[in-house]
Amino acid sequence: MKTLISGSRDIPDLHSFMEQVIRRLKENGDGLIVGDNAHGVDQLAIYYAYRYDLPTEVFGCSKKPRAKLYTNQEYMFNVRMTYTERDRFMVSAADRGIFIWNGQSKGTKAAYDHMLSLHKPVFLYSIPYNRWR
Repeated sequence: MKTLISGSRDIPDLHSFMEQVIRRLKENGDGLIVGDNAHGVDQLAIYYAYRYDLPTEVFGCSKKPRAKLYTNQEYMFNVRMTYTERDRFMVSAADRGIFIWNGQSKGTKAAYDHMLSLHKPVFLYSIPYNRWR
């Protein structure tokens, strides 16, 4: 099973949360799908996936990733696309999703809504309210 982790670039420190999520994915034998943002949720997921040796597909919009990648991570790029197109592609490739939202990011919210429309299991963690929805 592949889990998409996506979220806002300006999320505050979530190290212990992200480590717990990645550890659970590893224990369940799941894979990770994530975008190539160099800051925020994506980079944190990429880092902990590396630490736990979790198979990871990093999706980007250009030929070179913007984030630092590690040895167990595959960079996925087919054609130049917009971030919205990339996010929709990641949602389609994932079996379920975890979205960490700052309450303002239109991209995170749009990807979350798209996953809901496909009737895939999805969690939205909203930082301003600090609770699961």
